[in-house]
Amino acid sequence: MSRLPHASRSGHGDPAGPHVGFTGTTQATLPGTVIDQGKAVDVTVRPHYYGGVAAREKALCGHDVAVLVVDAHTLTWPGKPDERLRAIVTGAIQLVTVQQRAAAAGIDPALASGGNAGLVLWIAVQALVLQRYFILQPAIAGAGAAEMLLAWLWQRAQAPPRGSPASLARHPAP
Repeated sequence: MSRLPHASRSGHGDPAGPHVGFTGTTQATLPGTVIDQGKAVDVTVRPHYYGGVAAREKALCGHDVAVLVVDAHTLTWPGKPDERLRAIVTGAIQLVTVQQRAAAAGIDPALASGGNAGLVLWIAVQALVLQRYFILQPAIAGAGAAEMLLAWLWQRAQAPPRGSPASLARHPAP
């Protein structure tokens, strides 16, 4: 769980950037990833952690945050949702989830979230939020996904064999 400074009294209307609140179980990398996703579209995001139910209710009622992320998967808005901020936060949540799943599968998280994943995510942001569509976007997204798959297969081919020493002794590599 990540601990961040508590917010002052500025939420969505802050000229310094929207405040994004986190509460509940939050991956340590999520606030930083939200900041990075915001930077990618020239939005300065200010993360804050709210510990208990009373603190998060106060943040929502007082409009201290533009959005509150509960348990790293539920977005709660104090007013009308900001679609651009929604894209930033959900993109960050998806990226952190992909990194966690990659690590659980034995894949280097840096490989899973490299430039190709960012490219594919940016194309999705363009299509969904900015509503800009170009005929080559699906081709570039497909090429990026194929390159990520090839990198994953290459990494698995170089990984040492899995299994117990006893089973590896019974079935030596050719």
